[in-house]
Amino acid sequence: MARVSSQFDSLQLLNLKSLIEVNYGASVVNATDCLKISALIAKGKHGNISSQTLRRFFGLVNSEFNPSIATLNVLSQYCGYEDWEHFYKKSIHSDTFFKDIVEVCVAFFAIEIPPVKKNQLNEPYFYAVQNIAKLIYGDVNLYNRVIPTLAQNKTAHEYFFERFPFIDKLCCGFSVGYKIYLQNKKNPEALIFGNSLLFLGSFLEEDLDLAAKYLSEINKIKDWKHIQLHPFVLARIIGSNIVYNHVLDNITKKNEWLMELEHTLNDSPNRFGHNINSCEFEFMICEYLLLAECYDLVKTLMAHVLKGFKHEPLENKANFYYIPCHVLYYKALIMTDDYKTAKKIPYINEPVNWQIKDYYELHLVQCRLKTSKNKVSKNMAAKQYYHLLNLTRFSYFNKLIV
Repeated sequence: MARVSSQFDSLQLLNLKSLIEVNYGASVVNATDCLKISALIAKGKHGNISSQTLRRFFGLVNSEFNPSIATLNVLSQYCGYEDWEHFYKKSIHSDTFFKDIVEVCVAFFAIEIPPVKKNQLNEPYFYAVQNIAKLIYGDVNLYNRVIPTLAQNKTAHEYFFERFPFIDKLCCGFSVGYKIYLQNKKNPEALIFGNSLLFLGSFLEEDLDLAAKYLSEINKIKDWKHIQLHPFVLARIIGSNIVYNHVLDNITKKNEWLMELEHTLNDSPNRFGHNINSCEFEFMICEYLLLAECYDLVKTLMAHVLKGFKHEPLENKANFYYIPCHVLYYKALIMTDDYKTAKKIPYINEPVNWQIKDYYELHLVQCRLKTSKNKVSKNMAAKQYYHLLNLTRFSYFNKLIV
């Protein structure tokens, strides 16, 4: 069956996904949604698409292939078009369409959002922003058009820049938004957050001079210990300093920051994450600790976090942290040759959040490179590894190759 060329405009696919969700009336976030859409398509006599195909289309399971033309035809008909070609031509050849998309993205963040209590989430708006974020990140031209305006919008500061950083593309032109964000939001937490993402992108691309510049901006916030920071931001301060001193082989400084980490963990009311929603700090710091090759510490932290997960209701396990925490623990086990325990870790082949998909796949492919027992499987892992390096430009991962 014919497949869509790899040269197609990803903006159109993302737009089709958004239109499907509009027709469905909700975001597609799990297998149940796919079953329901499959039934609606069959009922509307547009054709038949299995729930498994829909899961691949929406990125709920991994797929190496673009969707087939037959699949896109049926989905386009479900959205009111004659077929995929009709939908595509209406979209791709229309300047008006692009302008409309830009206007929609900008206008979306001008909507007044009802206030919520601190540490609570406006879920309908959050999931709507996620769809808009995917659309914006799906096309660099759209991104460049809307970012200067969104960077001046307080709602976009919180819901787009701070909740949806696109880690996979930090080294591919999508970090420029944080430079503009920093020109418009200058409180200490924002300065730490924005510069820490710019540091991470430079570090992963092995531009250590630029990384040092951004780390210097982070460390200018001298009173960070006395500011109530989000756990992610707190972890990024400590983690950035740990990995930077690690790569410089500055053992004394690295150990000082590891000691700072120990103090922070001892002082944290959420130490070792008693449930899924209170493991933000441990989750984020372990991402940095893997880069700094502190594998034993990752094992200690993640073992306690995963122990807390066992007491969570089943429906909570679709949470953003659940699968990535298993991957962090799994890699730390593999890198310390604890293969017996690693074999028992579930969920490592389940898809993670779209913002960090390639980043986490790089960690897993490195594990496969280390554990492959024959030439064929090792060559396959190596091929996938270099493909991911080309996609992300995270050349620092070469330092972690076994």
